Amino acid sequence: MVDRDSTLSIRGTSYTVPTPLANRSVAVRLFAEHFEVLDPQGRVAMSRRYVADADKGRLVIDKTHYANLPRRPPGYSGGERLDEAFARRFPELRSLVDGLKRRMKSLTPIHLRALLRLCDRYGEEAFLAAATRAQDFRRFDALAVERILEHAHPATAADLALAEPVAPLSGQGAVALGQVDCGSLDSFAALDAAAASSKDSNPKEGDPHGS
Repeated sequence: MVDRDSTLSIRGTSYTVPTPLANRSVAVRLFAEHFEVLDPQGRVAMSRRYVADADKGRLVIDKTHYANLPRRPPGYSGGERLDEAFARRFPELRSLVDGLKRRMKSLTPIHLRALLRLCDRYGEEAFLAAATRAQDFRRFDALAVERILEHAHPATAADLALAEPVAPLSGQGAVALGQVDCGSLDSFAALDAAAASSKDSNPKEGDPHGS
């Protein structure tokens, strides 16, 4: 049973889990080196290694699990940056984070929070597959990852469309994210070909689309 503060005790150590799981009963898979937490639909909501013996019994906090809660008051500083926390949770998506920072600049936190909501909705396994695909083809925005997920998991997308929409973090966040051209999978076809051609002809050449 996940506590109301979105923590779960595993082998005597409390770990944070994504906030949508707070106050819910979840299934946990225990492996030799890591564990997985499943959401009510049976999808992997998070996966992580056990802490070292020296840290057992301490609260283990992943700040990305709380990123979609209401923001801190203006002027608050301190703690790990969201981009750093995201890259630490998903080290295989570090290039995606760097691409977002180059392309979206000040909008990067909005896109990172949108990506985390997609992870919560579709499960970590499906999210990583879609985000890795977007990263490989230099689609550095959250809406491109969402389109890939909708295409790969239409049944889940349909269920989400019928569900109550998630309240935005702020009015500005929804407006800013809406200003980004979302495109579609078909509209990226030319970009895919161009990226592959450029990579094959000159693998050392910089990203022609990232900025």
